[in-house]
Amino acid sequence: MWVQDTQDIHPYGEAVLAAAEEAGFPRHGNPNGALMESERGAAPRQEIIRDGRRQSPYRSYVANRPRPNLTVLHSALVTEVLFEKNRAAGVRLRHGGRTLDVHATHEVVLSLGAVNTPKTLMLSGVGDAAHLSEHGIPVRVHSPGVGRNLNDHALLDHLWEATADADLSGPLEARAGVFWNLTDTAGDPPVVMYSTGRAQASPTIAAQGGLPERAAKFLIGMKMHNTGRVRLASADPAVNPLIDTGYFTDPADIDSALRALETARAIGTAGPLRPYLKAEALPGPVGRAATVDYLRDVVQTFWHQSGTARMGRDDSAVVDSRLRVIGCDGLRVADASVLPRVTVANTMAPSVLVGEQAATFLRADHGLTG
Repeated sequence: MWVQDTQDIHPYGEAVLAAAEEAGFPRHGNPNGALMESERGAAPRQEIIRDGRRQSPYRSYVANRPRPNLTVLHSALVTEVLFEKNRAAGVRLRHGGRTLDVHATHEVVLSLGAVNTPKTLMLSGVGDAAHLSEHGIPVRVHSPGVGRNLNDHALLDHLWEATADADLSGPLEARAGVFWNLTDTAGDPPVVMYSTGRAQASPTIAAQGGLPERAAKFLIGMKMHNTGRVRLASADPAVNPLIDTGYFTDPADIDSALRALETARAIGTAGPLRPYLKAEALPGPVGRAATVDYLRDVVQTFWHQSGTARMGRDDSAVVDSRLRVIGCDGLRVADASVLPRVTVANTMAPSVLVGEQAATFLRADHGLTG
């Protein structure tokens, strides 16, 4: 993987970092190490962009390193895991209008993400017995934690009207990050904030109108106290699952989000950002009740879903410390669904590390090389 400090940070990004520093956020060279151990801080992001192109995990691990022992089927839908007695023996999939069974020599590894991994486990009979029975799916392993514990960062857009001469063009997207803990209370969620120069908001807010033509946006990411759940909508694999995010189901999260907005305002009104930000556009000075309505309308996913097949030792755990699905043999999970909770910020790097660990376990357990 190619990782580097952000290159040629936009002057607006530098202004965000300077404004955060004026608001009491120590500046760091990057978001790792010392910043993650601190109560608050700001830093340029790190990125996987090389020669102007994103070096995704697929590009880094596969496309740039052809492997003769790897076959990639594009636009294939895995419908279930195949079992021989209690051992995963392969997967059934739909591809090109055909149904195919692919058999495993050693193990099956699910890496479908925190939504489709639990969906596939449940379609295969691994999940909460009562829920599987609702859809007529024979229960292979009663695993009540499958699909539960959905963690994510809720995305709260905070819009600012830009000044007439603010230069918000070019590569400024999210290149400066600000991190803080809301309170000193153990378990209170940390907050991550990036910024961009686009007048965008959730479909609900956009439909209400009133977005400024020239705007900058703070993207506030916050973990909620309550978790969500992924459930089956149907036993048909082609039907998308139901996702209950859990956003704002705990009243404490409203107070947390209001405090996060106040901190963002302190940054947005600091001196270094005055050449760029004219006034707060949304939610604006509208009072608590209207602000709460805005938060409920604006909240979206930050696409950091995690935790729905979590690792652990208790009755709700889905995989063990070697990523093996508890209750059956020859089946592992290697994606963000195994994380007990969402990380402080983005989940790409943690997911890559989970994959590396899975490879390490497979090599060790089966004497594989390479």
